[in-house]
Amino acid sequence: MKLFIGTWITHPTKTGAFAGVFDSGALWSAPTLGFVADVTSPKLRLHGVIACLECLRQPSQTVLVMDDDYIRKCVNGLIGHWSRNGWLTKDGNPVAYQPELEKLAQLITVHGLSAAAPESQAEMDLLRSLTTMARDHARQCGSEMRNSFCPELPL
Repeated sequence: MKLFIGTWITHPTKTGAFAGVFDSGALWSAPTLGFVADVTSPKLRLHGVIACLECLRQPSQTVLVMDDDYIRKCVNGLIGHWSRNGWLTKDGNPVAYQPELEKLAQLITVHGLSAAAPESQAEMDLLRSLTTMARDHARQCGSEMRNSFCPELPL
């Protein structure tokens, strides 16, 4: 199964929204939407991945498709490295976004999560559409904190 996520940050309020969909090959999920206050781009993207994976009712081998190198590197190995190093960078500094990364580490184990770059123009177009959906959701939410909308997933 593949998970696609688009994000949008509203400046200067530093509020953001995400939109994600699952593709199981034959079936697409309804979008998962969420709104996060006081975020940076990586933190918002981590929240989006976590919220979407938490919508799954059972473990499922999942590939995260995202055009964000940092998140892909985290999923594909950095989280394991940081965890083994006591959540410190190679310079000995604390890793940014540690609570989110620890939660994602648990979900990586449960769902066998890996990450990949978009493989086709159709996947890039889908990510752009999700970014537009996230932007519209952020504008609709304004500055209010909203919980994630987690649809009934047929997956």
